[in-house]
Amino acid sequence: MRDLRGLTVASTATPDTLQTQGLAYIAAWARKDWWTIAQIGLDLDRTGATAQQVAESFSLAAAALLTDMCGGSSTRAAELAEAAALADAGRQARAAARAAAAS
Repeated sequence: MRDLRGLTVASTATPDTLQTQGLAYIAAWARKDWWTIAQIGLDLDRTGATAQQVAESFSLAAAALLTDMCGGSSTRAAELAEAAALADAGRQARAAARAAAAS
């Protein structure tokens, strides 16, 4: 393992270390720390992790973080995620409608 600006990033592609990298990625993204994000990406390349492994691990990390932020309530976390998904789908639909109207 090596330290990247205070974040420990593992160098093997196991589910636990990939989830840790997912949490580190979320933290770096929230701080707009593009250097650390790039380093995590390079480390993931070196581990040989598949895109599916990375996606699943990062999704679990995000879900765990959201649940923790909701005081451990997975029901509340699901409600917030659903609301965000619906808002995003609406945003995408409006953008598609604007694009169609403009063409």
